[in-house]
Amino acid sequence: MSRHPRTLHTRIAGASLHVPIIQDEQTTRTIIDQVQESLQRIEQSSNRIDTQAFALRAAIEFAAELHDLKAQYQNETREILATLDNILTRLRLITEDLTSPP
Repeated sequence: MSRHPRTLHTRIAGASLHVPIIQDEQTTRTIIDQVQESLQRIEQSSNRIDTQAFALRAAIEFAAELHDLKAQYQNETREILATLDNILTRLRLITEDLTSPP
């Protein structure tokens, strides 16, 4: 296995970059496109050019979205586990009813 991760050459916000391939090239290109779209949206909403500030704002927006998705995942996981626990309790009760003498 190579010591250096495979990279993909791209341009984001005018900067030439070699980004590590995430899962596969198509996934990496999709992520690059998302970053580029975010930067363009932020740039269009600003009356000045500040690439570093735009990049930081995009990073914060992506981090906030990730935070929200993690919280949603945790809530959904708790709901699923509670539902499974409820199903298990009901199955135990049914099993007890079926196995207890009349």
